[in-house]
Amino acid sequence: MIYRDRHPAIAEVADALGAFVGRYSPASFDVRPQQGSPFESESEQLPTSARAEAGSLLAHAEMAVQIRMLAAMDFMGGTASLAKSSASVYSVFALTRSAMESFAYAAWILEPGIGPARRACRGALDHADGVDQYIKNLQRLQEPGAPDETSAIVASAIGGNKEKVHHINADLSAARGLTSGQTVETYPSKRAVVNEIVSVSDANLSSGAVQYGYLSGIAHSGLAELMELHAGEGMLENFNIKVDRYLLPLAMAICIMRPSCDRFAASWGLPSAAFDMDALLEVLDSNYRLHGDEPAFS
Repeated sequence: MIYRDRHPAIAEVADALGAFVGRYSPASFDVRPQQGSPFESESEQLPTSARAEAGSLLAHAEMAVQIRMLAAMDFMGGTASLAKSSASVYSVFALTRSAMESFAYAAWILEPGIGPARRACRGALDHADGVDQYIKNLQRLQEPGAPDETSAIVASAIGGNKEKVHHINADLSAARGLTSGQTVETYPSKRAVVNEIVSVSDANLSSGAVQYGYLSGIAHSGLAELMELHAGEGMLENFNIKVDRYLLPLAMAICIMRPSCDRFAASWGLPSAAFDMDALLEVLDSNYRLHGDEPAFS
């Protein structure tokens, strides 16, 4: 479905976000913790992984952070592309929600001051959860009556991933053994980890928990949330929303992106993106305040 022209305020924010994503080269598979970086120093303090070729116990954290940041920046790039066009009203809510979750888990793993052992625990927990979820998805394919060839492929994949879980749990146990007297790390829910990073954001997002629930409701096509999105005189009848409601998910994701990128750069010894993010936030803030009550599409 093609909508009408979007408000210039939305186009300006989308252009600024797209330009930032295009410039942010550290979110790449080519990037690793730099020599002498805090992350490299912590890795050198830890024993070798159960899979020796993987490196130290911090290998899970390194992989999780890299993949999380890559995914989050890709979601943000997709959000910018959608916002620049007039092709979608709802999609930005699902994309930014996914970006927020990926940024938040990366920031949770990279929390300053927790030490190498607890960081290794968090990386292993994130890796283990991902593999566990993948195994559950594979098991759903093992339905009665499935072709023998399909069943064999699925069984092999499940077996290989269970072996991964064995190695991850061995590393998690080893890391926990190094945290005697410290907080026992457990894996936080998506809502909990998003709320935590919202709480340390410089932005005024005191209602972050409420807003994340709102985004989740729309992403899951909740009827009440979808109708509320169009609240305002003539908005539902003309299938329109206001600029502030359209920019809200972008605002939430951009404000969570800031501390996540800051922690990523500081931990891995990468160039700071703070100046570019400040410029992006200025564009967002001015358009949100000046045009928030105007129709998003005309």
